[in-house]
Amino acid sequence: MRKFLFLVAFAPIVSIAAPQRIAPPVERVEEIRQYFIKPAIGAVASAEVGDSLYQEGIRTVSKHFRAVLKTAAESKMDNGYVLSVPAGSEGQMMMRRDGTPLLCFMTRPTGMLGFFGDANVVGCLVDSDRKQVFDFSTFEQYDRYFMLSQHVPYDVATTETTVERKDDFYVDVLYQGMSKGEVKISYREFSNGLARPAFTQEISYELEPNGTGIIGFKGLRIKVLKATGHSLDYVLEQPMPSLTKYRAVVPPAVTQ
Repeated sequence: MRKFLFLVAFAPIVSIAAPQRIAPPVERVEEIRQYFIKPAIGAVASAEVGDSLYQEGIRTVSKHFRAVLKTAAESKMDNGYVLSVPAGSEGQMMMRRDGTPLLCFMTRPTGMLGFFGDANVVGCLVDSDRKQVFDFSTFEQYDRYFMLSQHVPYDVATTETTVERKDDFYVDVLYQGMSKGEVKISYREFSNGLARPAFTQEISYELEPNGTGIIGFKGLRIKVLKATGHSLDYVLEQPMPSLTKYRAVVPPAVTQ
């Protein structure tokens, strides 16, 4: 009996060295304290029942940033991973602890990685000099940069949300309607996002026969131009003098 020796060649299994881990990026968020007043002093404004006639105070605004790629991004990274992102792609901006801006997407494994690699590896575009142009790529938790096939400019859009902080304070005067020749308002004070019950008042003001008049309260002056049961046309002539300290503390003023 003849014996045959068969040699079977096996493709080598790709060994991927685990990258050195660093702190993951975090969402880029900025908080800004702002002075605000509504409406602008001297401007004609309108309000319906339940709307604010006048708001003024200090608030904290949280700004969130999104980036939109102007051109496509392509980068070959370690261990056969490729970051390939078409123009127009967008996402929430992230940043490293040192403030470096990032925009992150899923990478694409190539070669043997298509069979053995992790298809859920996050890669990020890097704006290393913070000039609104991505010039490198990196893995989400990898302290190494890779070249892009070309630099990628991007646009930035921001959204703002009001957050509650203990030092925030504002006043709000609401239009509560008109009855028997009197306009009714509600005065409220807010601190840390909550109404202060001890500083809430309901007040009525008698109008002139022609439907005009002045709302005066704690130095506030609102000139009524026309009042109905459902709406009020008016001009803010003078904000509350007691809020002068807020106008000086957090410039510039923001008028809505």
